[in-house]
Amino acid sequence: MDIPRLLSLLGVLYPSPSTPIHMFPSQAQQAQAQKAVYDYMADPSAWSLAGHILDSLGTAEWAEDTNTRFIAAHTLAVKISRDWDSLPSDQYLTLKNRLLHWLQQSALRLSSSSFSTSFNDLTQKTLFPGEKIVLRKLAVAVSALSLRLVPAPLKFWDQWLLETITTVSSSGPLTESLLVILTVVAEEAARADLIGPRRVQYDQSIQDGCSLVVRTLVDSLTSDSLSTKISALICSQAWLSASHFNIEGPMTLWPILLDLLQNSVYLKAYVSDAGTDHLPSEEEDITQRTAECIEELVSGSNGGLNCGSGFVTSTRVVPLLDLYAGDLMDAVIGQAVMTRDVPDAILAIFKLFVSLTEHSISHIAATLPSPRSLILLRRLLNVTLFPGYYGIDEQVSALPLPIWTLLQEEITDLGYLGNLDDAFQDNSDLPVELIENNKQLKSLANELFKALSQGLKVKATWPKHSELTSVWTKDRVITFQNQTRVDIGEALLACYYVRRDEMLKDMTNEVKYLVEKPQGFDECYEDLEASLFCIRAIQEGIPSEEETCLPALLDSTVLQKLPKGQSVALSRLTGTCLILIGGFAEWLKQRPEQLLTCLNWVAPSLSSHDVDLVSLAANAFRRLCHEGRKTLVNDIAPLAQLIRSTEGRIPHDEYNKVLQSVASVLQALPPVSLVEPILSLLGPVIARLDHATQLYSETRDPEQRQVIITQLQQLKAANMGLSEPDEGLILLDLDNDLAEQQKINELAQLEPIQSLRSNVANLVCKTISLSVGDVDLAIAITELLRTCTSHGIPTAISLEPFRILISCISNISNDPTNLAIWFSLSTSLTTATSRSKSKEMMSKDYDMIAQCVKEAVRVAREALNGDGAMKQQPDLVQTFLQFCVAVTESYIDVFELLHDELETIAVIAIRGLKIDERVALQAALDVLKCFAQNTRTSLNPAHSNLFVQLLTAHAYEILDSIILGIGGGLPRSVLGSLSETLHCFLIRLPDLSRACLKTILEKPDYPSEKVDQERKSRFLQGLSSARTLKKARDLCSEFAILARGLEGTAYGASQLNLSIV
Repeated sequence: MDIPRLLSLLGVLYPSPSTPIHMFPSQAQQAQAQKAVYDYMADPSAWSLAGHILDSLGTAEWAEDTNTRFIAAHTLAVKISRDWDSLPSDQYLTLKNRLLHWLQQSALRLSSSSFSTSFNDLTQKTLFPGEKIVLRKLAVAVSALSLRLVPAPLKFWDQWLLETITTVSSSGPLTESLLVILTVVAEEAARADLIGPRRVQYDQSIQDGCSLVVRTLVDSLTSDSLSTKISALICSQAWLSASHFNIEGPMTLWPILLDLLQNSVYLKAYVSDAGTDHLPSEEEDITQRTAECIEELVSGSNGGLNCGSGFVTSTRVVPLLDLYAGDLMDAVIGQAVMTRDVPDAILAIFKLFVSLTEHSISHIAATLPSPRSLILLRRLLNVTLFPGYYGIDEQVSALPLPIWTLLQEEITDLGYLGNLDDAFQDNSDLPVELIENNKQLKSLANELFKALSQGLKVKATWPKHSELTSVWTKDRVITFQNQTRVDIGEALLACYYVRRDEMLKDMTNEVKYLVEKPQGFDECYEDLEASLFCIRAIQEGIPSEEETCLPALLDSTVLQKLPKGQSVALSRLTGTCLILIGGFAEWLKQRPEQLLTCLNWVAPSLSSHDVDLVSLAANAFRRLCHEGRKTLVNDIAPLAQLIRSTEGRIPHDEYNKVLQSVASVLQALPPVSLVEPILSLLGPVIARLDHATQLYSETRDPEQRQVIITQLQQLKAANMGLSEPDEGLILLDLDNDLAEQQKINELAQLEPIQSLRSNVANLVCKTISLSVGDVDLAIAITELLRTCTSHGIPTAISLEPFRILISCISNISNDPTNLAIWFSLSTSLTTATSRSKSKEMMSKDYDMIAQCVKEAVRVAREALNGDGAMKQQPDLVQTFLQFCVAVTESYIDVFELLHDELETIAVIAIRGLKIDERVALQAALDVLKCFAQNTRTSLNPAHSNLFVQLLTAHAYEILDSIILGIGGGLPRSVLGSLSETLHCFLIRLPDLSRACLKTILEKPDYPSEKVDQERKSRFLQGLSSARTLKKARDLCSEFAILARGLEGTAYGASQLNLSIV
């Protein structure tokens, strides 16, 4: 590409503002131009073309264009970062010198365009508008070049930062330009992708220039120019954030920054009667940037490379604590609260306050009675309770919320909240001072957190409906509900851990007062809802043995007086109460009377017109039934009536929750008593399913199809309820629990249950044949069968998986649309049949399994005929190969008669190693590893020989694909699985694997030109001697880093190590 062509493209991308609207380039034209510019950047000629553009400044008019010079600088930065190998090594130093020249040139131009400041007068000289973006991009290019030349192996430019600063400074006082460059240097150095010795070398080159950087910053921060101060503060923040300073940096800057904050012209004007309108806007920026710089040091994650995170020690922090406990900050906070006006600078002041209290929370807690600590905490309380709604009309109050949890933990650890009687066995001789001090500390903590909890209740209160609809957007409502209230809830929990029974009592009394209030009650819905929300927020802290407040709160006298209605406020109130009751389900299970009271209060909400309320009610109902099933077994009739009254009147998903809830109660019944209720519960479902399948098989009516899906989902929900274990029962192995096994056997022998299971199995098999080409129906069947054939806890409608498996495989050849679904189900059924099979299966059963496998392989071979088909159907590859693993692990004998099918499986798995989709790759590796593991088995030598022969024929191709994948041919996310499979081959087939790997690794430039023959030989030697999987993983990780060109980079090491953990 030549200069005219590039200028033409840039003219399309960045048309002149004076271009007539009818001549403005179209979006398509700009997209084509952008692609052409990207292609130019990737071309090797871009090195010289970019240099020619930058060299032409002063000799060609077109070189004055900012966009052209920016693209040239950007091209150099990109080429250095991504295409470094295309630059001949003899041009490295030439490029360095030219870049420094261009950087100096741009710095001069920016200074010519900078602001000149006189007393109360700002005059802008725009000689070279937009030059700053060119300078920044050139600084990026210089930083990128330093990352190439400073670390080993080149080590060409150890003093790069010093040279850059002196080169720019040699042209005169270019302070503004130098600060821009140093800011970019800090940002780019923080992003540098280096580790180990290379990181150390680069950091040292930064350290060598730190003194000049600090000197430049000090001179700029103490100058009279406001704009220079702002630039210096921006630069200081970048260096502090990047942690590239040695101890000299923070030590020198700290007193200057404190002085700027303590003597802030803006803060003093903010609290004065005159206000800040008369001040230059730069004063606010200076205050904001100063606070942000100090926060970088205080936050604990910064503070300098060598001084560690503890730079802001207990001694250094004292002036800040005094400042925030002083009159100026008192006035600032008071002014902000009074006016509700929080400019950016004041917000930065508040953020620094939060960081300061977090940093010093241990000291504040330890000195709680001191005047300064009390002042700081009360001011923190004022910030936390800032008027308004966070995220709506204020951005302050949520900032300090986490601090209160930290404070609560600190004062708890210090023993402020404990009882001296508990701490000392013999307290008869305790000093009076200790007793009085403990009372004082406990009283102070209670007072503080009481004020916090009362204020947070107000902050959590929803606005009136009129304000909500006129001011709040939908996003704001969601944010307040799901974020702000969650944060408030955590702070309320901290309050509870301090106040305990007193807080719960206060909240309970407030709820009782509000529900008893006779007049104007419609005005209290938001307050009442907020009170219930506060109790809900502290639920996890309330002990299960609480017997004072909860019985009064969850009593019929309170619950029955809670108003219900269709308004938004009442719906929200009902919803909060539903969540509250569901959260106390475990507490209620030990209290039958109140459990029934709560259940009766929840049930009517299942018929609400508000879908969200129905969902909350269904969740609460399910939790109450699950926890209280032993109590509710005596109330089956009302539950059955509830099922009948809600069916068809609420959404299907919510009805299924109710059905599951009732079924979980039935599960607690003894087998004989279970029969009638379960038939009553499931009889209508089965009848509707039978009727719908009959009609659908004749008419293909969409309505009947939906009925089928709905009934299948209801059966699934009922079975999930029936399979929920009793309290404390964990069935790891049913054979080890004779009592439970006896119950299950007794249930299975009952004729009505046998008939029920038979009916369900017949209907499911019939439905499978109707699901051809219907994804939704196939999914509904699959979900039901997974619950009914799993052997965690057999239920009244548990099904024999063998029959279902035969039906499922028989349907595969007729349903190419849903192959992945049926193979996935077949995998589950195969595993289930192996668990339930007797020790000696009949030969006809093995024959049927063999026919299933043969048919499955035939269908898969036809569907996955070719690499293109496999890449387009990774889900099918995954599920088919998972089915093959299940068959191999459960019914390995069938392959004695299926040699051709076993060969086909291996071929599909090997081709699967070329698919980028992780799930398919993982399945391919799993099946090959499974085959390798079966080459050595003591159970049947014939099986071992079968798999040895199979893998001997394919070992080279398999190992070649694995090594290529480790070397970069496959995603990093499967590196761990590649390592496991490779190690398995070397352990199970050592001689064959070593011979194949030796031949494979002798290929030149394989798997990457970045790996020489010596490294490959060491890799093979290490793998051959590795006896543990961890060792093999480490070797493969190192080889992958090298082959992918990531050796020595932080990104490569972190990502590859992460992928194999």
